[in-house]
Amino acid sequence: MEAVTKPTKKPRPTAAERRALREREEQARTAEVWTQFGATYHERMMAAMWRFMTTPSYFSVARKDEGSKVYVFLSNVGFESENELPVHLPQHYDWELISALEQVERDLERYDEQQREQERLAKVRRDALAKLSSEELSVLGIKR
Repeated sequence: MEAVTKPTKKPRPTAAERRALREREEQARTAEVWTQFGATYHERMMAAMWRFMTTPSYFSVARKDEGSKVYVFLSNVGFESENELPVHLPQHYDWELISALEQVERDLERYDEQQREQERLAKVRRDALAKLSSEELSVLGIKR
């Protein structure tokens, strides 16, 4: 009769080994996020810079210092915000840079929303005025 052998259990990793594994996984995720961000950074930054430069009453963009390779994006849409974005992407992961670019893009989205709302309200007003007779307009003191 043959002896039945029990399958050997794989030894459980120690706490230090589990911690090291989590750290390696986190570093891999961080590297992937940074790589994906870096692939679109310059295009996104230049698009935002163009929008900031073509809407001067709400936005402005300027170099931080003379000869600096960092641009300061100032926004005055609802509230004032200031974000600094470098021309060249740093080699290491920087969550503050990701956050700053996303904030600049959110400011542009907020501006677009305000513009759409102003256009909607102007259309409502035009439509309402078009329904009034000339007598009603004169009583209300509205000139066409």
